Amino acid sequence: MNSAMPAVVKIQAQSSGGGGIGTGFIYSSDGWILTNKHVVDGATQITVILSDSRELPAQLYGID
Repeated sequence: MNSAMPAVVKIQAQSSGGGGIGTGFIYSSDGWILTNKHVVDGATQITVILSDSRELPAQLYGID
């Protein structure tokens, strides 16, 4: 379990209707993250918070 923890991230999404927080996980070495649709649907700004507390901007590439 401890080996998976660095891959778990917190996601903060902002939209015109407010914002929300969810989780996701990094699934590739080039930074692709998978999360649930409801976490980022309609987001105008997305911030990813890593397990070491670094905050990074993110871009939504698709929803399925």
